[in-house]
Amino acid sequence: MHFLRSKKWRVLIMAVAMTVIFATSAFAANKVTAKVNVNLRKSASTSSKVVTVMKKGTSRTILKTSKNGKWYRVKVNGKKGYVRKTYVTLAKQKSSSSSDSLQQNAGSLTDDNTAASSSDSTFRTNVCSMAKKLLGSRYVYGATGPNSFDCSGFCQYIYGKNGKTIPRTSSSQYAACTKVAKSKLQAGDLVFFSSTAGGKSVGHVGIYIGDGNMIHAANSSVGVITSSLNSTYYTTHYVGGGHF
Repeated sequence: MHFLRSKKWRVLIMAVAMTVIFATSAFAANKVTAKVNVNLRKSASTSSKVVTVMKKGTSRTILKTSKNGKWYRVKVNGKKGYVRKTYVTLAKQKSSSSSDSLQQNAGSLTDDNTAASSSDSTFRTNVCSMAKKLLGSRYVYGATGPNSFDCSGFCQYIYGKNGKTIPRTSSSQYAACTKVAKSKLQAGDLVFFSSTAGGKSVGHVGIYIGDGNMIHAANSSVGVITSSLNSTYYTTHYVGGGHF
């Protein structure tokens, strides 16, 4: 009799377990997929610290939604933070209850260490497009936009509007960026200059737009203009280029 009761309980427990498995396998958790390379921020705010970048095409499970519904908390590269709703797509993925389907789907899941690198061409295009729209804006020392800028404020403003937080000054921007050889500059990169010919101390920055040209907040006389890197002045004052 005791054997029958224990067997009955084992059957009941197995039935409950299978019910849970099939119920939870009907739908996977909500996920977001990055439409572009998007910053993962410590809190749900554009002014919050960037902890890492969620690459374009990467999918992550939503851990939490911000109170205003504009941010999703996810885990990327082992770090938890918030991505802005604007830059991701939301999907509830249906999964199969069969082990064969689960094994097949496992190979398609994006992993932090194996996510394919994606092009940042959208970011670069948007940066250059915004820089061109701001041609003619006033130069004001210490200004960071939206209608007037100094050189580093101009770059910080445009990068920030396109989802990347960078340091405030030209020297700190140069120190923090990934350096790029002049021959390998791409549109959207930052280019840095010294105040003295042949100098190494950075005192000016602009946005490279291709074909040897940059857009920058030059000075209070001319404001935001386009200049050639091949001109004598910018050739002799050039320090380096970089990207974030």
